[in-house]
Amino acid sequence: MNFLEASKDFIAELVRNYEDMVRALSVFRRLAEGLGKKFTVEAICREVVKVLSEELHLENCSVMLLEGDELVIEAGTGGD
Repeated sequence: MNFLEASKDFIAELVRNYEDMVRALSVFRRLAEGLGKKFTVEAICREVVKVLSEELHLENCSVMLLEGDELVIEAGTGGD
């Protein structure tokens, strides 16, 4: 691999990393905006599921909370 090819590969990897970071920051921004208005655990969990499902294009997403020694689904999508 010559210098030009190596440089192209390196730049392509930088662009992918940049795009991944922009997506992650978009998710955090939406969560921060949405969660600032939520006051119950249930509402917060629903907002997290909504944002993650939309931003990451997930078919299935859930938030489970530990109650004693059991996991309980607090909010979710998919799984039909």
